[in-house]
Amino acid sequence: MKRKLLAITIASLLVLAGGCQWLDNGTAPVSADKEQIIDLDSPTGGFTFTDEEPAFGEPELFEPMFDEVAVDDTTNDNAQVKELFRYRHVKIFRMRAVWGKLVTTYADEESRDQDYCPLDWSGTMRLEGGAVIVERIIAFEEEDSVERESVSAINWVSNTGPHVDGLQVMLVVPWGPSDSTAEWIEPKLVFETGPYSKEFPVSELMAMSLLEPVDECGNGITINSHILPAYCPYGFLAGGWKSVEPDTTETGNVIIGLYRGIWISERGTPGGYLKGAFGTNSDGEHVFIGKYVDLTGRFKGILRGCYGLCPELTAETVYPYGFFRGIWINEDRTESGGLKGHWVAREEGFGFFHGVWGLNCTEDTTDENQ
Repeated sequence: MKRKLLAITIASLLVLAGGCQWLDNGTAPVSADKEQIIDLDSPTGGFTFTDEEPAFGEPELFEPMFDEVAVDDTTNDNAQVKELFRYRHVKIFRMRAVWGKLVTTYADEESRDQDYCPLDWSGTMRLEGGAVIVERIIAFEEEDSVERESVSAINWVSNTGPHVDGLQVMLVVPWGPSDSTAEWIEPKLVFETGPYSKEFPVSELMAMSLLEPVDECGNGITINSHILPAYCPYGFLAGGWKSVEPDTTETGNVIIGLYRGIWISERGTPGGYLKGAFGTNSDGEHVFIGKYVDLTGRFKGILRGCYGLCPELTAETVYPYGFFRGIWINEDRTESGGLKGHWVAREEGFGFFHGVWGLNCTEDTTDENQ
């Protein structure tokens, strides 16, 4: 039976701010100096709309987040792949998967060597009827590798301990039957490793974010994906998420954690830096706030939203896992888009967060064969 893909809009896919009640009375103060005061009641969190030093003047915190290399996958030149790109109703997705000991991803060297917990994540990725194109390899060591099985499949050798590995791929798949009389079944992406395996109907990849722990040592996997529509940019965000001793601010709300991260552009490459905090505002709501700048420090947006625990994940795990969702606003103080993702936290060093963002768009990219 033929299935249909829904219209690709930020509203229908991300629903990112839904369920988050944000206190916005327009009266909260905004600090004008470099020593910005975090205010979780404020629509801007106390962050300014000004430029910053590159990496917020903290390059040492961001450097480990760039431990990845671009790949020139010659599969792009394959005649079969070129034909897929020319297919009228082709769908193109980008997926970013990171696996390993998420709770020590960006910790200091001393804590990275504790609780080694090695794990073999060697596996395969196979896209029915489509092509898998490798774009970036994340933190692989010399003994790790990626090999191509076919246009539609790759396999890899990956062993993790006090660190993570990962891959970013482009997925190209024809959508719909080759003619109006043929029966069409939605293709699947098959992701298989020893600790974690799953089959994804391709329509689930349009704006997906998941995190799954696999043991009580902090090992887990996080997968984010988005579609590549013609006029509606999407991308990723990832970094470190850290719990701290609760700290009551001058405004009366309570900061219980910090995060630092990178903004990954619609081209799939690092495009900026994120800095922020999370906690409870004066109404007791769990909220996060932050600032986004490009690689030169130029202001790009204020992030804000809500976060919480995932009780179905934390019940049998040592470290707290949760979700976040929200929006970002531009220099005109209007909403630019939405974001969502998951996090895992610890107090000794940074944990991890990983998510997907999308620009506000209204273009309808559906057609009669979707």
